[in-house]
Amino acid sequence: FCFGVLAEPVTVSCGHSFCTRCVRSKLDKTGMGDGFTCPLCNQHHSGLSVRTIGEFADAELAERIMRISRGDDSKPACQWCEEAPASLFCGDCQYTLCTECNLAVHKNAAKRHHAPQPIGDGKNIRTMTRKCDVRGHEEYRLEFYCTQCEALCCAYCLQIAPHRGHESVLVSKAAQEVRQRMGRDLEDLGQVKARIEGMANELNRVQGQYGETYDHVESLITDRFNAFRHQLVQREVEVRKILQNLRDVGDVSLSESRLAYLMKLNSINEAGVTFRRLQHGGADYEVLQNRATMSAFLRMDVPSVSGTGFRLSDLGDLNLSGLTISLDLHSSEAGSGVQLPPQPQTAGIPADRPPRPPTPGAQGADQSGAAANKNRFSFKGTPDVSIRPTQEGTVLSCSERAPHQIGVHARETFETLKPVWQEERGLITWRIRLDQLRQGFIGVVETDTRSGQPEGFHWQPMQAGSYEGTVGRATHVCKALPACKPRDVVTFTYDTSANALKVSINNIDRGTLVTNMHTHLAPCVILPPGEAVTFIG
Repeated sequence: FCFGVLAEPVTVSCGHSFCTRCVRSKLDKTGMGDGFTCPLCNQHHSGLSVRTIGEFADAELAERIMRISRGDDSKPACQWCEEAPASLFCGDCQYTLCTECNLAVHKNAAKRHHAPQPIGDGKNIRTMTRKCDVRGHEEYRLEFYCTQCEALCCAYCLQIAPHRGHESVLVSKAAQEVRQRMGRDLEDLGQVKARIEGMANELNRVQGQYGETYDHVESLITDRFNAFRHQLVQREVEVRKILQNLRDVGDVSLSESRLAYLMKLNSINEAGVTFRRLQHGGADYEVLQNRATMSAFLRMDVPSVSGTGFRLSDLGDLNLSGLTISLDLHSSEAGSGVQLPPQPQTAGIPADRPPRPPTPGAQGADQSGAAANKNRFSFKGTPDVSIRPTQEGTVLSCSERAPHQIGVHARETFETLKPVWQEERGLITWRIRLDQLRQGFIGVVETDTRSGQPEGFHWQPMQAGSYEGTVGRATHVCKALPACKPRDVVTFTYDTSANALKVSINNIDRGTLVTNMHTHLAPCVILPPGEAVTFIG
C-alpha cells in the first residue's frame, strides 16, 4: 500500500479505506479470488474482488478529499450564529457572516453603510478576528498572541487573566512571522514525510518477508513431518515383518514339538499293550526280548516346551525433538521500542534423524568447542584472553595482566554461516551480554588480515554514540545510540541479503547501524585488561 493521499478511495465494511489502485494491486498479487483481507485489522471481506471493486467506491470520502485539497473545508463559519458557513466578510464589523445573519446584522441604521464582501480566496479575511471564548470576555476580540503560552488572547485576558503579565504581540505580526517560517517548516515536514514513507516501505518489506517466511517454514514443517511419517511407516513395516518371522518360526517349532509328543505317545501306547499281554502270558523268550524295549521306554527323555509368548521390550524413545520455531519481529514508536523476541517452540524427531549440520570450525576447537551446542560462533583463546564455556554461552575475559587491549574475533564468517543455516533465510543473529565492559568495543571485523589492517565496525556500548567504522556506510543511528549499562544484552542481526547490520538493546530495536557491508566479516570484541563479555549465541 502506498500510504499516500487516497486516490479513488474504496471503503470496506470494517471501516478502513484504501486507494483503488492499491487494493487492485494486492488482489492481483495475492491472486485471491475469494475476497480481500484488510491489512489493518485482518478482517476478511469475501465480496471484494477485482470485478466488484467498483461497488466499494466511496464517493463521499472522495468528495471530502477534493474539498480539503481545494480548501473548501477551511472556510470559516458564521461568527454570528456560529452554525452556518460564512459567505460574506464585513471589514467594518470584522465579522464573517452567512447570508441570513448579514441581513439581520446590517438592518441597524448605524450599519447600513457597511459593504460586506463575498469570501473569495481568503485574502480578504486575513485581518479577521474571533471572539474570545473565555467566560466573561465574549465582548472582546482575540487580537493578541501570547508568546509565552503560544495562544490567542484578548486585551482583557492580558489585563486580568489568564495571560496577565505575559509578553504578547498583535495577531497580524505573529501570523506574519509564522508565515515566514512556514517555508522551512514545510521542508522539514517533507523530510518527516519522506522518513515515514521510508519506514512504511520497510513495513511493506517486513510484511512481505513475514508472509514468505511463514509459508517457507510451514513448507519445511510439512516436508519434515512427511519424512517422519515415511520413516515411521518404514519402521512399522520392518517391525511387523520381524514379528511375522517370529510367528512363523514359533508356529513351526510348536508343530514339530506337538508331532514329537504324539509319536512318542503312540509308541508308548503300543508298547504298553504288548507289555500287558506278556505280563500274564506269552513265551519266556518274548518277555526277555521285550525287556530291553521296556528299559528304553523307561529311560526315554520327555521333551519339554516352555515360554510366555510374545513380548515387546525396548520400546525406544518416540519423543520428537530438534525442531525450533521462532518469530523475530520488532516495532518501535516515538523513540521507545517494543520487541517481540524470538519465542522458540520445540518439537522432537526420531532418534535416527540425520543430525543438524555442525557449525563450521566447531570440530577440533579448543576449550571453546564445549559451548558449540549453545553458540554457533567459536573462538580461539590467546595468552591474555580466556575462552570459557558456560550454560549460557561463551565467556570471553581479558586478563588484568594484559599489556593492552586485545581483539578477538569468531572463527566463522557470515559467508561461511549463510549456507549452513539456510532456514534463517540470510539473517544471522548473535547476542552479547556486557558483563564487565567499561571501555571495550563490540562489532564485526574482517578475518583475513593478509591485505593489511582489517576493516571493521566497532561500537563502544558504554559510551553514548561512540563508534569507529571502516567498513560499509554507518547510518545516523550510530550517533543516536544510548550508553549501555553493565549486564545489558546487545543483539546484532546481520542481513546477508541487504548487507546491513542491525542492533537492539535489551530487546528494544535501535535500527540499522551499517549498510553496504560484505559477508567476509565475523563478530568481534576488543577487551581492555580486566573486562569480559558473554556471547549468548
